[in-house]
Amino acid sequence: MLWVTQTIGFFGYSSWAPTLLSKEGFSVEKSVFYVALSTVGAPLGSYLAAVVTDRFERKWCLVAFGTVIAVCGLFYGLTFNPVLIVVFGFLVNLFERGYTALGYAYSPELFDTHGRSLGTGVSYGLGRLSNAAGPLIIAGLYNGSGYKSVFLFIAGTWLLGSLVLAVFGPRTKQVGAALAAPKEQPVRAA
Repeated sequence: MLWVTQTIGFFGYSSWAPTLLSKEGFSVEKSVFYVALSTVGAPLGSYLAAVVTDRFERKWCLVAFGTVIAVCGLFYGLTFNPVLIVVFGFLVNLFERGYTALGYAYSPELFDTHGRSLGTGVSYGLGRLSNAAGPLIIAGLYNGSGYKSVFLFIAGTWLLGSLVLAVFGPRTKQVGAALAAPKEQPVRAA
């Protein structure tokens, strides 16, 4: 669920925002310019993830980041003020890149050493596979229900991922510490 909702949400905003803004009356040049300005948040999001990843439980960081993305994404999509588009777009980019970096750290921790590559690869692959459906859903929503429904769907996707992670996502912070701790050696009688 982490990678399915992340992929649909991530590419929903990044791929569709310029097109949707231009459909709502902004010139293509301005739409692309606003989106380009907002991408400045991306490298800062990776830095933010690096700052929080070992300080806090990754599961809860992902839940918080996903929720912030949903809220900022709604404002991003439902405002037509250029300054607010850039500000909320910046925040979406910041937290999306942070979420993705945290997801890359969290996912492998969910699997034991022998199944780590397979488990992470399948999870990530299913996320990428969902990218085949995401654009079709978004195009259908836009054509059937309009602009607002697209941003409600994308925000709902992020919230769904956050909710599922909050309820079912295992904690991993203490697991790594326990595995790294030296094991006690049995005492032998002399």
